[in-house]
Amino acid sequence: MPSHEESTVRPQGRSEAAEQPASGGLGVVQGNVMRLARKGEGNTEERLRAVRETKNSIIGNPAKKTLYAQAGAIPLLVDMLAVGGPGDEALAVQAAAALGSFASGNRQGLMGVVEAGAIPRLCPLLLLPTPEDAADAAGRAAG
Repeated sequence: MPSHEESTVRPQGRSEAAEQPASGGLGVVQGNVMRLARKGEGNTEERLRAVRETKNSIIGNPAKKTLYAQAGAIPLLVDMLAVGGPGDEALAVQAAAALGSFASGNRQGLMGVVEAGAIPRLCPLLLLPTPEDAADAAGRAAG
């Protein structure tokens, strides 16, 4: 992401630590992003858990959205939108939902999702056997 998007505006007198919840600081975010990046056999369930944790962490939390975006989560989630093997559908739908959370209520998050190439990768999710879940997630991610 461009450097102008990396900084967050805080009310005067508040530190970044005050913006973060008591649990799950930068180390937790970086560890979770590392789990998102793991590919290969046997890692689908771990990656699915990491996507869900990411999604749950960023919902309604602008500071966490910024931390995860700076740690590189958005491009990793976009890569998960491709469906090609067993377990990929669930991973893709959860990744789309997480991207929707990044895009929701935050122009910088929306731009990060768009710039990472999510929009063309979201369209095939509409054809999945569970179109309601996929369509809902794809629609939220597309803004």
